[in-house]
Amino acid sequence: MRLGLRTSATAATPAFLARGSACECNAHYRQQVERGARHLLVGVDRPTGLGHDSDDPAARGAVGQAGAAIDSVDDMRVLLRGLALDRVTATLLVDLPGAAPLASLWCLVMEERAGGARCRLRIALRPPDPTRMPGPPAERYAERLTALLHAVCTPAGVPVRPAGPHDLAEPWPPRSCSPRTIEAAQAERLAKLRAWRCEDRLDAALTVLRASAAHPADARAPGALRAALAAGATLGEVSGVLRAAWGAPRRTPAFLTVRSQVGHGRRSPVAGNHPSA
Repeated sequence: MRLGLRTSATAATPAFLARGSACECNAHYRQQVERGARHLLVGVDRPTGLGHDSDDPAARGAVGQAGAAIDSVDDMRVLLRGLALDRVTATLLVDLPGAAPLASLWCLVMEERAGGARCRLRIALRPPDPTRMPGPPAERYAERLTALLHAVCTPAGVPVRPAGPHDLAEPWPPRSCSPRTIEAAQAERLAKLRAWRCEDRLDAALTVLRASAAHPADARAPGALRAALAAGATLGEVSGVLRAAWGAPRRTPAFLTVRSQVGHGRRSPVAGNHPSA
């Protein structure tokens, strides 16, 4: 994810976005909080935002390029490690397909902490690209994603709104790892997660998520999503269940682009195929 910081005392100072692994982004956040920042602007890379794992072939070349790569609850733990999120507010800048799983991961990690500190989180949705998801099927898919997002966020007191100009920030140039190194590290983390998780528990949780997603009015969906992620499901796995259940429109392979966060409407190309949402 790209992450950025802004303080009330320095509102006119540009925020800077971090990118790369969860560990790299966490180091950036902690440094900014130590300097007095009281608001974090957190963004994710394109594969994460569109609900795909970092080892998905379609994500090649885009992992960690436009923000932090978050594949599981383990990555979210690393991202938020050492941050006093009961005293610092955060805005999660994300695409709609990955928003509900990411909000669920954030709340899960907050609940794991001593005292169960309440999420001081806001969700800012990046505007969709209408050229990539045209037509009624895309609209119905987006409606169900939006309903799930609100069902996840409302009980936790997490507001959801469209991203605005104040959510944009300059890119943070420093990065200690190359894109290939980040991809390899994320693939290794995913392999370890899949090797150590309890498959019976995971299968049972995904079965409940699949059943609840099949019925739009099923109130179990938010809890089923959280249970699957807590059982070790990856963001790509739960998003795949939702795509299959809700008939997400298929996209032809396209060159993956990353929207500039500076607010000038530019796109900077990143090698690789565009992951379908």
